[in-house]
Amino acid sequence: GILKLSAFLGRSHEMLVLYTNIYLLKLWTVYEVAAFTMQRKDATKHMKVLPVSLITVVLVQFALCYLWAAVVVLLMEFGAVMDNRLVAPVLAALEAAYLFAIRTWQREKRNMKDSILHFKVRECLCSVVDDRQLVYSNIRALLRGVELILPAATLDEALDTFDALMQTRFR
Repeated sequence: GILKLSAFLGRSHEMLVLYTNIYLLKLWTVYEVAAFTMQRKDATKHMKVLPVSLITVVLVQFALCYLWAAVVVLLMEFGAVMDNRLVAPVLAALEAAYLFAIRTWQREKRNMKDSILHFKVRECLCSVVDDRQLVYSNIRALLRGVELILPAATLDEALDTFDALMQTRFR
């Protein structure tokens, strides 16, 4: 199964990447992206990248909407009794939480771009030592198959080409 990953991804129409800050550090996930994108010219149109941290932003937005509605209902119901000086700090705290979530998400997007710009396949993590050579060989075979390297290219040339491709295709 895993040996035929490239063929499987080559037949896939779309790819969804659930991105975290370690996604581009793991050899197998990087190979998955490469196998998908190198086999089609318009691959980036068919690959969706969804940062996992985006869910935090969405949840904070939902919480803010809910709490804002609750404050409005309370003001309408108990407006005369409720001190409006209490509302402003609550809303300010909610807004701060939202801004923190947005800032965190923007930081992650910037880190993702930096990871791509400085990508080096040789620095990727691989928990099974024997897999590293397997993936490297698969990368070389894939690059030969799509004619991005010469058949006589060395493994180092293939990996250097792969680094350059990752750095340019995903800017």
